[in-house]
Amino acid sequence: MRVGFPGGPRLEWYDRNPSTQDQYFVAGATAPHISTQRWSYTVPAGKKVILRGLIVHLRRSGAATLLGVAAGYMRVGVNELLRCFHYDNTLGSMEHDNIALEQLYLAGVALTGWTFDLSTGGTMEYLLNCVLTEFDA
Repeated sequence: MRVGFPGGPRLEWYDRNPSTQDQYFVAGATAPHISTQRWSYTVPAGKKVILRGLIVHLRRSGAATLLGVAAGYMRVGVNELLRCFHYDNTLGSMEHDNIALEQLYLAGVALTGWTFDLSTGGTMEYLLNCVLTEFDA
């Protein structure tokens, strides 16, 4: 009787053609706007992805006439993973948030990065970054 895996053992994820997939948005002096998608990534067919980390950084670069909340956030499907709010009219004021995590997503799952600023006048600087490791399913 033979004991073992038919065709040999399955390779670990890091041996199945891994590649880093960074999703990145950076913008300076951005005027107020409604919720706007800044990047999108969908796990390709035949692949899996490990979400490694998320970073959101917001900075007030121009004072608002009427202050409103500004935010940067990231979603998997319709679920938010990270949201960073900024509610300060001082030039140079910043908010920053990040998460290091190990979440696995299968083919067809969409990840997106978004921003909004509900102020009147003024400008914001945004940085949204998502680090992924993509590999063969």
